[in-house]
Amino acid sequence: MSTKTYVVPATFYLNHLSRECGATDKIISCTQKRIVVELDRVGYFDLLSDADYYWYCRDEISEPSLTNSAKRTMQILKADGAPND
Repeated sequence: MSTKTYVVPATFYLNHLSRECGATDKIISCTQKRIVVELDRVGYFDLLSDADYYWYCRDEISEPSLTNSAKRTMQILKADGAPND
């Protein structure tokens, strides 16, 4: 299965991991603001779906930094596209 590397916001990605999501993700490097992560198709769609959900429910989540980070994560993933099989 092929993988692809993405640079995503740390805020949402670390939240995603803290909820035990992302079983197929591999962190390459990280800073306070950005995480470089390698995703296969399962990991890509898992992270994209989670980010989309958080952005969709933004009015119910009282953490604007988290929902804005989810929106940016979604934009990055959509712009870069999913890994090919």
